[in-house]
Amino acid sequence: MSIDNVKQFQQRVIQDFALQDQLKEATDAEQFAQLAVKLGKEIGYAFTVEDVKAVSAARQPARKLSQKKNETVAPLILPYLPLPVTS
Repeated sequence: MSIDNVKQFQQRVIQDFALQDQLKEATDAEQFAQLAVKLGKEIGYAFTVEDVKAVSAARQPARKLSQKKNETVAPLILPYLPLPVTS
């Protein structure tokens, strides 16, 4: 359930530039996860730091594959919430 909340939060972040800007303030992975939990909670998503890390870990292989294929993959805020590239 909370993994699903992280994924829903990710979709919200993709559409919300203010959330993206707030998450960009994180200086490392731990701070990013903590900030994601805090911001998620403020807008109604319940998940833990461990949930954020689990979703991130699950996405790592796909992200590396996409980068190897030179697909349109956005620079990441941090290696946790991929954002679409707009040209």
